[in-house]
Amino acid sequence: MRSELPIGAIDFMGQRLLPIRLSRTSRRLPLAALMCTLACGDSVSPTSCTASSVGSVTINADNPPKITWAANCPAQTLSVYAAATGLATWRLRAGSRAIPKPVTYGVVPIGVIEDQSAGALNVGTQYGVLVTIVVGVDTLGSIGSFTP
Repeated sequence: MRSELPIGAIDFMGQRLLPIRLSRTSRRLPLAALMCTLACGDSVSPTSCTASSVGSVTINADNPPKITWAANCPAQTLSVYAAATGLATWRLRAGSRAIPKPVTYGVVPIGVIEDQSAGALNVGTQYGVLVTIVVGVDTLGSIGSFTP
C-alpha cells in the first residue's frame, strides 16, 4: 500500500521528492546569469566570417614560431604536424572562443582547447600547419609549412 505524498511532493521512480523552497534571491540567480551571458561580448557561438578562403598560412622564423593566416577570421582548428609522417605535434580547437591570430607555437590562447600538447620541434625537420575556419556552414582549410 502506498502512502500519500505531502502537498507539492512528487514520486520519481519510487523515490519521494519533496519540493524545495527557494529564497527570493535564489530565484533571481538563474535570471541574472542569463542576462550576464546575453550582455557579455564573449560569445560561445562561432564568430561570423565572410572570407572566401583561409588564404595563405604564414609561419615566422621566431623560436617558438608564430602562426597566422590571411583570412580576417579566427580559426576553428589549428594543427602542426611533421610533414614526412603526418603525425601531429600540436593540435588546437575552438572551445568557448575561436582561435585568434597570431598563435605562438606551444601557447594555448584563452578559451581554446589543446587536444594534443606541443611537442619539441626538431631543427631541420619540415612541419606543416593546417588552419581551418568556419564560413556559414562550410569549413575551409589551408596548409603552410616551415622548417625550424
